[in-house]
Amino acid sequence: MDEYNLRLGEREPATTALQKGRLTVGDEDEGISIRGEHFSLFIDKANGLIRDLVAGEEVLLQSGPYINLKIPGKRLGGSVESIIDLAQNWKCMSVSHEMKDGIATVCTRGRYDSMDVSFVFRIDGYGTIQVDYKWQGLPEGKLVQEAGIYFVVGDSFRELSWDRAAYFTAYPETDLGYPAGKADLRFSPPMTYREKPGHEWIHDTKGFYYFGPTKQLKYSNMARSLKENIYSFSLYTADGKNITVHGAGTQACRFDQTGGGNTLIINDLWDYPDLMWGNYMKLIPLSARFHGSATICLLSI
Repeated sequence: MDEYNLRLGEREPATTALQKGRLTVGDEDEGISIRGEHFSLFIDKANGLIRDLVAGEEVLLQSGPYINLKIPGKRLGGSVESIIDLAQNWKCMSVSHEMKDGIATVCTRGRYDSMDVSFVFRIDGYGTIQVDYKWQGLPEGKLVQEAGIYFVVGDSFRELSWDRAAYFTAYPETDLGYPAGKADLRFSPPMTYREKPGHEWIHDTKGFYYFGPTKQLKYSNMARSLKENIYSFSLYTADGKNITVHGAGTQACRFDQTGGGNTLIINDLWDYPDLMWGNYMKLIPLSARFHGSATICLLSI
């Protein structure tokens, strides 16, 4: 049977305005220390980025943000293409900060090999962090696969949840496109090559076609898949601390282990330019200049 879940009226995005609270800022030789109601973080002057965002005894964000900018590369056969990372070899040029009305603002300017980049962090005493980023100097004409930022995050997260504007209004519960749901980051059911699994595909932690018969992925397809058009995307620790990315249904988030560390990716642009075979592709052109933003909140439940 067909199913439709129709919403009456427009959905209002969550309020994430910065609030004046108890916030202290210290200027040290190595960086800028910022301490709020229930958290602390450090801006490293060597790279101008956030380091060691701590809540309680747990490091929730290890470092970032870094630019996530991928474009398609050489075709490898069929619809498979290599991926070119345009954000390579970050060098910080300057870091400045100010404290006004209980809000800390940190401005960082630097350069990757291929572009000039600036970040502006605005942080309040309750753990809301607004990140604005800009780049310029890129050659135009290529297609965008992903454009946004990412953080290297801690190892203590146990669950992921999301709420998003889905393409359809109803999905089977075992569909990756489900509008709202949760994923247990520890769930890794056994899988054996050429044997029928005892679970749904969304819980697979092996990909025999792409990765071979033995490679074990850290997280399931449900946890690793890109969540498009998010209103919220949250990572939870065992004791209820969480990082939540708030959006207005225009961004996409993904959590995965890449390069040996857990990463939280927040994209303002994304596409699948290697789908081909008549599938829908946005074909987003790369711009020489671009501006994006993200809002992250630290919460306890």
